Amino acid sequence: MVTHFFLLDIKNDIQLIEQHQEYHRNIWPEIEKGNKQSRIEKLNV
Repeated sequence: MVTHFFLLDIKNDIQLIEQHQEYHRNIWPEIEKGNKQSRIEKLNV
């Protein structure tokens, strides 16, 4: 299995970090479908 990653440098602000995590918790159905079609099995945010 190949692993790719993208690293972000975010502000050390708990509220902003929580907002970022919440935004990525519920992905759009179109994105999920595209991930499956691309054989992306797992994403970690």
